[in-house]
Amino acid sequence: MFLKKYQEKTYFILLVFIAITIPLHVTLNNMAIGLLLVFWFFTGNLFIKIKAVFKNKFFWIFSAVYLIQFLGILYSTDVQDALTKLEKKAGLILLPFLILSLPALKSKQLLALVGSFGLSCLGLLTLALIKLKLSFGDLSKVPQLTEAIDDIIDLHHAYSGLYLVFSIISLTFLLNKNWQILNKIMRSGFILLVIGLYIVLIFLGARMALFISFVLLGLQMLLFTIQTKNYRALILILIIAFIGFSGVLSLPATRQKVTEILLLRGVHHPFTPRLIQWSCAFDILDANQAWLQGVGTGDVKPLLQACYQDKKFWGHLYNYNLHNEFLEEMTRHGLVGLVLLLLTLTFPLVLAIKRTHLLYMYFLLIFTFACITESILNRQKGVIFYAFFNALLAAPLVQNRNEEDTKDVESLQYQRNLQNKI
Repeated sequence: MFLKKYQEKTYFILLVFIAITIPLHVTLNNMAIGLLLVFWFFTGNLFIKIKAVFKNKFFWIFSAVYLIQFLGILYSTDVQDALTKLEKKAGLILLPFLILSLPALKSKQLLALVGSFGLSCLGLLTLALIKLKLSFGDLSKVPQLTEAIDDIIDLHHAYSGLYLVFSIISLTFLLNKNWQILNKIMRSGFILLVIGLYIVLIFLGARMALFISFVLLGLQMLLFTIQTKNYRALILILIIAFIGFSGVLSLPATRQKVTEILLLRGVHHPFTPRLIQWSCAFDILDANQAWLQGVGTGDVKPLLQACYQDKKFWGHLYNYNLHNEFLEEMTRHGLVGLVLLLLTLTFPLVLAIKRTHLLYMYFLLIFTFACITESILNRQKGVIFYAFFNALLAAPLVQNRNEEDTKDVESLQYQRNLQNKI
């Protein structure tokens, strides 16, 4: 019993270590994942754990997006690039394999883990803002503030914005859920953390992240009011939303981005480059007659850069990807790859809604929205974030399903025994 309790604590600490290092250096995060792998191996019951994972439909659904990369190598010209992508995306199969074979976390543990992740994000971005303020004297004088933050933390704002939104939405949900069992100091600490995260999100100025935050905070507001009649949580969300809206309008950098979206037209509109990039996906598939199978795991980049040059689009100077995960996957692996990616997201989403697992629902919506304007799974920072939290939040659904199956078997056995006695 003592050993089991020790193992559970060690497992949770390792998960927190992974969460904290996701926004930090990739090497440090890889080390944290490596420690989890060592823990998984040395805690024994390997056959039982492997059997449990292989019988788990979630594991195969989550792994499908990774496994299709192997098939794409068979018809890739650039095998080296394909192998590099396999290495980057290894977390898509490794983390579900490890996490789904171990016990699901409790709600309070999730609060602590997401809080640690959010604190790591807050610390990293706050240090970047302090450094910029010391250099320029006033953050409003920093040219291209968003890109300046990216350079300091060595992390694109598509990912840091995604991290911040997930932390804000998850913490507001978990804080409300665990409100009664938290003392005043912990409540105040988590509230300050959420507000701090939203403030740095405003300074970051990632448009899609801000949009997602407003949409999902509104959804939270509606669901909290309907389901729990918890007006305290409603007031908290309203305060956070008000801070966000006021901040967006008050800061010159974010106010300019909103103005550009509303007022600019044609080639000057900020979404115009996206439309050019997205059109290249269809041009590549059409030119190579690869709508069904795609052009291969390693061949998208050169074809895409050639398309940019044909359209006289400056994206080839920066090796831009498609900035849309769905189109990226379709270009690489055709309609088969697109269907697998959609299945990976929609099947768990429907199940989460059906079983009212709202936190998992929020996560899937956040990730899906982010995939519309960014190729999130092109970098390890996106892969590990998705694979880690996706497996952690899906685990309760798997565990509950197993408990229901066990109860059904026990009930059937009881009925048979009763009939035999009669």
